[in-house]
Amino acid sequence: MSAKREYAFALLAGVVGAGVVLLAAREQWAQALFTQPKPLPAQVVDVSGNDLVPLASAATSSGPYDNTANSLGGRNAGNYGGS
Repeated sequence: MSAKREYAFALLAGVVGAGVVLLAAREQWAQALFTQPKPLPAQVVDVSGNDLVPLASAATSSGPYDNTANSLGGRNAGNYGGS
């Protein structure tokens, strides 16, 4: 397989993957119906992929490769090659 074909295949796979993610984020994944005692109305809670957007950003910023300790002055903070 030539380099151009590999690049085109990787590009196409990325576009298809992004499309799947966008479609999955819009769909309703679950619906919960909570019945309350008589004076209160029933509660319906819909869960979709858009509800998980804050979790996705939290997962990317606090993964195993997080460098916030170093960028916020972790170990060796202030040693800029001098002492």
